[in-house]
Amino acid sequence: MPSCQPCPGMSTEPIDCEQLDISSLLAMLGEIPDPRNTKGAIYSLRYILSTSLVSTMTGAKHLSEIGRWAMRIPQPLLARLGAPYGHFLGRYRVPSEKTIRRVLQAIDIAVPFLMVCRGVLPATADLPRQVGRGGRTAGP
Repeated sequence: MPSCQPCPGMSTEPIDCEQLDISSLLAMLGEIPDPRNTKGAIYSLRYILSTSLVSTMTGAKHLSEIGRWAMRIPQPLLARLGAPYGHFLGRYRVPSEKTIRRVLQAIDIAVPFLMVCRGVLPATADLPRQVGRGGRTAGP
């Protein structure tokens, strides 16, 4: 049975989400091609991916949990992630679990993975530049 206790080297101090610099992460997520038809899309792909990432980092382990955890993201962080503001509700909007699931299933997972690898290992120039459906690469 997994323990609820933090790892020995892990900090238990709360993190002030307004002080973190997430601009490079958002820029990287913004470069991922959106497979959806942009007409009628309420949430940008960058916002859905960043919301899913934050939810996963805070404890979500399955797609069904990502939607629930996304609802708990503080409003200031939602604003920084690029959430659309719901004037009727008077707060930033969060995508539903169904929307998150549909978008995450539609993207080619190799693209964000390679982009993260390039960000972490910038000297790896031999990584393919574009990855299409089925894992086919298109030149350096």
